Amino acid sequence: VKKAIGNPNLTVRLLPINAQNRITLMQNGTIDLECGGTSNTADRRKQVEFSNSLSITQARLLTRKDSGVKEWSDLSNKTVVVTAGTTSERFLREYIDKTHAPITIVSAKDHAQACILLQSGRAAAFFMDSDVLAATMARAKDSTDFTITGAPQTHEAIACMLRRDDPAFKALVDRTIAGIETSGEAARRWQKWFDPPIPPNGINLKLPVPDACREVSPQPN
Repeated sequence: VKKAIGNPNLTVRLLPINAQNRITLMQNGTIDLECGGTSNTADRRKQVEFSNSLSITQARLLTRKDSGVKEWSDLSNKTVVVTAGTTSERFLREYIDKTHAPITIVSAKDHAQACILLQSGRAAAFFMDSDVLAATMARAKDSTDFTITGAPQTHEAIACMLRRDDPAFKALVDRTIAGIETSGEAARRWQKWFDPPIPPNGINLKLPVPDACREVSPQPN
């Protein structure tokens, strides 16, 4: 952006957001660009704009290895935690409404609280995007006690979010992301941050590049 507008002194401010307030903060002008784990959906495109896809993710289950939960069918009469305001929460609520499955939902304010509910035993599983689950598990002190399991329930494109009224800015963001992906830089960054231990604490997400992400890079969209 600095290069495009010829202003090397442009100040970039980083603001913390969460799944509940991110769209509102974009719409009211508090933030100009959101680079997080937001899924590009038809409903959200009615409110905001999205960039080229950054990655493709799928929602699965994080649970203790001894919980007895291995597949979606094992959730009957169990409590599942989701992060409020996410597509995972919406999917699970719609699934229960449609199937009348005996599953109790607990909505956490953020991923960290969801992890606490899971670790404390107040939830049998945490339902969320697999990359988020990998990060949650990697940071937990008892990480070896947990596993990511179950067939993927969603297939979602993760993208940067921006306002709908700025096509020039969107074009710049799309062009930048496309350049990172087609040059191979995106794959190198993934291998740096998601596969090996990350300094300074040696946290390892153990998340190799998914095939779906490999398919995006040659043809950004």
